[in-house]
Amino acid sequence: MEMSKKEEDCECGLTEDGTWSDEVFDRYGCGCEEDVRHGSPEDRGHMDAYYGRDPQPHYFEGDTLQSVKRTDLSCQEYLQYYQGYRNCTDRKDWG
Repeated sequence: MEMSKKEEDCECGLTEDGTWSDEVFDRYGCGCEEDVRHGSPEDRGHMDAYYGRDPQPHYFEGDTLQSVKRTDLSCQEYLQYYQGYRNCTDRKDWG
């Protein structure tokens, strides 16, 4: 099956098991071109992957460590966290 342009370019329509869903994409839209807010679910997922930590979905209401930490994510926030986790291609060099 051939992938559509939006499936090739982003992961915003992925379900929890990593398969594409037009329903998920249409419901939540695409955030790939948006700047990622420090402390957001996507930012926290990216940083967990960067530092080699196991995924533990969370985010901060404001800046990281300067505001309330949330672990009760909505479905959209959960998907954003894992988008950040999966899209992290760099890892911390612990030297």
